[in-house]
Amino acid sequence: MTHPGATPSDKHKVVIIGSGFGGLSAAKKLKRADVDIKMIAKTTHHLFQPLLYQVATGIISEGEIAPLTRVILRKQKNCQVLLGEVTHVDLKKKTVDSVLLGHTYRTPFDTLIVAAGAGQSYFGNDHFAEWAPGMKTIDDALELRGRILGAFEQAERSSDPERRAKLLTFVVVGAGPIGNLVAQVARCRGAKKVLITDLSDFRLDIARQCKVDLTSNPRTEKLADAAKKAFGDEGFDVAFEAVGNEKALDSAIMAINKGGDIVVLGVFEESPRVNMSIVGDRELSLIGTLMYKHEDYMEAVRLIDEGKVVTEPLVTGHFPFEKYKDAYDFIEAQGDKSLKVMIDL
Repeated sequence: MTHPGATPSDKHKVVIIGSGFGGLSAAKKLKRADVDIKMIAKTTHHLFQPLLYQVATGIISEGEIAPLTRVILRKQKNCQVLLGEVTHVDLKKKTVDSVLLGHTYRTPFDTLIVAAGAGQSYFGNDHFAEWAPGMKTIDDALELRGRILGAFEQAERSSDPERRAKLLTFVVVGAGPIGNLVAQVARCRGAKKVLITDLSDFRLDIARQCKVDLTSNPRTEKLADAAKKAFGDEGFDVAFEAVGNEKALDSAIMAINKGGDIVVLGVFEESPRVNMSIVGDRELSLIGTLMYKHEDYMEAVRLIDEGKVVTEPLVTGHFPFEKYKDAYDFIEAQGDKSLKVMIDL
């Protein structure tokens, strides 16, 4: 059947598949055009994916990043938003078939804009999907939030000190600026014990200066041994990979408790090989992260101002703007004995 609410029109018919950034941008560009626009999407909301991880960690609610598409386009008289999953496009007959609650609707078009977005990419390893959840939908973020906040709620209600310590245990792999700050913020968020590991003793020393006391160097101690020394038999349930190194990720997979969460913060030069049989057998979750928003920076300023996050040890040197080349030479010469070098304006 044709879509409900359709009105006969001689105007040029434009069908847009998808209500993401591409679909919305296309619709808005055509706001003053003499066309009839039908936007077909699987959801009634527009999702701002870069902030999904904020929903997953309970910082913001899902409504703040998923406004209704009809609300966004409410003032655009030439656009109608239709709910449905597109199942077929007939280019010869110029029609789009979409399904809603078991009914199939057919929408004609003169111009078709496909802006359906993309799914989670596993870089040719699609079998990862069963064990490594994506971060593409509101449901993904809410499921992860339930697991993270559930651990905090269980700790709140537990009268067993050992169980509480286990639920509030985190491991950060990589003691560069990102790993260092993650460790400090985890402590601010209520983690009782935070272990940070790195191949550089210099970086580990900086971590201790930033009040992250539990440190370990994988050159001299395996992560599993370091975790046992730090946490005892309870082990750890959350790990942050902040290196972008396959061996570091693998060590976290092997050492974390069954059912644990590994948050991947590091940037990999090449796609890492992951033993998904181990990930699956141990029921682990591999979680990616995206970007930050204004409120994050405001909270960071507050934590620094209150002395809860220490940043001064992270700055290895300062250079005036006119000597910016010297700053880069300094970074290259220092190697792993520098963290952040500031170019002052």
